[in-house]
Amino acid sequence: MGGWIAESIAARVPERVHAAAFLGSCNAPTAWEKAITTVERDLARLDYDLPPLFYATETLRYLPNKDLQDNALVETWLSLAGDPAPWPNPGRLGQYEACLAWSTNPRHGEAWPSISVPCLIMAYEHDVDSPPEYAREAAARIPGARFLEIADTSHLAPFTHAGVVGDALAEFFRAT
Repeated sequence: MGGWIAESIAARVPERVHAAAFLGSCNAPTAWEKAITTVERDLARLDYDLPPLFYATETLRYLPNKDLQDNALVETWLSLAGDPAPWPNPGRLGQYEACLAWSTNPRHGEAWPSISVPCLIMAYEHDVDSPPEYAREAAARIPGARFLEIADTSHLAPFTHAGVVGDALAEFFRAT
């Protein structure tokens, strides 16, 4: 949700923003994103403590399919994300309700042409939530926005390709 918050701030109070970078977040919602968020919201409504492995697999779904075929890589991710603290309501339900409201808003993207600060729209080749073609369309609607697609990455690129992502961000912010 961080990118959505940054997008709202850049559109609503540009005087508080020098420049904005949207990492796998500035795009029209996808059918996948709406479907999975609806499922997550509905599970949260049940107010049932889900097993920790569920939350780990929620993270793993953001890896490219080829990475999910690598047992060692999956086991590494599970060791990092496999035993989170319980995520109780109302926080869990609130986040999914907010995500679903954002994704199903019929006015989604209307503010993009009004964003007046320098923007970097960073997309990842295998991102299921913010596919590059969707992010490229959003960048075209933001005056002067710069679009960058990073090959062979997914929504988790800030973790899996931190050097490439960090270098691109540093270059963008140095230039603004």
